[in-house]
Amino acid sequence: MIPQTVIDEVKRVPITSYLQSKGVFPVHKLNSEINDYAYCSPLSQERTPSFFVNERDNVFNDFSTGEKGDVIRLVQKIERITFVNAVKRLQGFISIAEPLQFSPYEIANDAIKNTDFKITAVRTLQHPLLIEYVEKERGIPYAYAQPWVRQIHYTRKDKRYFGVGFRTDAGSWAVRNPGFKTWIGKSEITTIEVTGSKTVNVFEGFFNFLSALVYFGKPASRSTTIVLNSTSNIKQALPLLQNAVGVFCYLDNDKAGRKAVQDIQNAGCTVIDRSNLYSHYNDFNEFLKAR
Repeated sequence: MIPQTVIDEVKRVPITSYLQSKGVFPVHKLNSEINDYAYCSPLSQERTPSFFVNERDNVFNDFSTGEKGDVIRLVQKIERITFVNAVKRLQGFISIAEPLQFSPYEIANDAIKNTDFKITAVRTLQHPLLIEYVEKERGIPYAYAQPWVRQIHYTRKDKRYFGVGFRTDAGSWAVRNPGFKTWIGKSEITTIEVTGSKTVNVFEGFFNFLSALVYFGKPASRSTTIVLNSTSNIKQALPLLQNAVGVFCYLDNDKAGRKAVQDIQNAGCTVIDRSNLYSHYNDFNEFLKAR
């Protein structure tokens, strides 16, 4: 028997946040006073929106199927699971209501490893503030970001924080949010291997990698990709780059980015410098946001 307090708690998980976690976004906002949103139904294949969410009361009404109810009912219908399992599924969202903070500081030195951080949870990207950061401040649609990043909850000196995390080959995390950027663990590259690929794409940061996916309209790269996570990690990437037929560099248009391209060339790699695609911008993400 699930305690009523637990049921009442999960019922407060916003339907809009749950739908965002599934890559479902509103087509229209109909009423700003009660935050009434119109969606194309996630329960049918309709193309005209007839699925409505009243955010104030946190209920939905799907005119295409006749279904309506609270967030638990919606999870049951979308995921085809029982009431008990729907409640358990929504408990994973409870932490988004906890009073978390954006970190007020920045660790600028990638070599720093002992940051006293302790990861408390690694979740699917769920928190509305982080989704807003990824979509509005970085220009990356949720559907492109969700497969590649995670929501990292961590503590430092008894204070709790969270951010968007990108996993490295070493199992460490490059973490970003509107207030900071830092590492949790060792600074390391991230390798995304594609079987049979003879070329390698190189990006400095993961938001630049995601920007390229959005720009080219691809959910994943067709070639092996290395995200350096810092130009100081070039040496870690060279063994793979030296075996490639060609290395497509999408690095920043700054001193560090140009030096990294030169270091790859000096290692005997055949380099195709793609930074000319965004020559008037510092990096791929800045270029994407300006479009």
